[in-house]
Amino acid sequence: MHQAGSSGRSNLLTLEVDEIYVNCRFFQSNDLEFDLRPEEVLNEKRFVALSDFMLALGQLLEKHVVLTYQNGKDDAVFLEYRPGDGALRYLKPNWR
Repeated sequence: MHQAGSSGRSNLLTLEVDEIYVNCRFFQSNDLEFDLRPEEVLNEKRFVALSDFMLALGQLLEKHVVLTYQNGKDDAVFLEYRPGDGALRYLKPNWR
């Protein structure tokens, strides 16, 4: 786990999930944003680790968790967890 920032305060937390560095940014009190480098998800083992991380996060927080392309919104979601159904599911993104 790494932290970055100045003056002893930080809005970035980096986690290692099976050799994938996942950065957590705290922009708003009720929102977390994670980012990662897609090229680090280079095999099935790492994809499963990332999927397990998303599932565990959603279950722990009882929140909707999505994986999108950079700066993606609802039309760019390709992996999501919804607390109501408890499953992680793949979605084909809507490309413009």
